[in-house]
Amino acid sequence: MPHILLAFITGAALGALFFFGLWVTVKNMITSKMPAVLSTVSFFLRTGITLLGFYYVSFKKPELLIVCLIGFILARVVVKRFTRSKNTRTYEA
Repeated sequence: MPHILLAFITGAALGALFFFGLWVTVKNMITSKMPAVLSTVSFFLRTGITLLGFYYVSFKKPELLIVCLIGFILARVVVKRFTRSKNTRTYEA
């Protein structure tokens, strides 16, 4: 049980790092002198950290990878709500 909780928390932390890093990158691309370099470096850094985290969490236990992925996806929802602009309108169908 503690391994499952740790995998979930790790997935949430990896997701928060990945998606918050993406948000910071997109905001800084507007004023960057080299936006292509910024986006490329950010992509490889965020992806590398995330993949290493998934690898270490799921080492020889694939069920922990699923729990870690659930935490990762949940972090996406949380970061999306946290970084939402106040001027953004949401349309619901």
